[in-house]
Amino acid sequence: MSLSLDAIEAALLARLQTLAANGAALSASTPFRTVARWSGEVTADETDAGHLGVCPSALLAYEGSQVVTSSGDRQYVETLGHDVDVVERHLFRVYVTVSDTRGDAATLKGGTGTPGIYACTQAVAQALAGYRIAGLRAGSGVALLERRPWAIDRGASRTDLVRVAATSSLPDVADTVAGAHPLSRVDTTVQHHAADVDTRSITLATERSTT
Repeated sequence: MSLSLDAIEAALLARLQTLAANGAALSASTPFRTVARWSGEVTADETDAGHLGVCPSALLAYEGSQVVTSSGDRQYVETLGHDVDVVERHLFRVYVTVSDTRGDAATLKGGTGTPGIYACTQAVAQALAGYRIAGLRAGSGVALLERRPWAIDRGASRTDLVRVAATSSLPDVADTVAGAHPLSRVDTTVQHHAADVDTRSITLATERSTT
């Protein structure tokens, strides 16, 4: 079973959207006023372009994909059915932004009804780490890679990164491997043969005695 990049991204965004307050009071379990996609990099100068000034916010962005090699430089596995299985590790990052002008303590720790950056990144990490999406490689879950500061505008806002990865096979890969041929299939049939027994009769020499 395989899953496309588009499907993985949609599943991650849907998972993040469960953390949106949707007009209700902010809390540790729903700390965000904005949860959306982001197609660029968030910096101190570009933050408002992503969340439109409505914070706390979580913006999901695709970072890139890496081919997972099975051994050495081989980037595919040829199966018994003569199919080619290419495995990719898809990387995503979530830009988590908190805007607070009350000082460092408020930005980091928050207060009543205003989660700080630590609580916000914690919510994202807990939501995505180990999240199982049907179709990921060998039933694996989403892996948490790291969370760290990204852009800090002291006294105004702070953006942290939460990075995750999801591994899947490339969907519908045709048999295009150079040099592939039917001999690559392995016959695993075990045949049973009767024991090799010699049924011929053997006449032993007759013992002679002299008188």
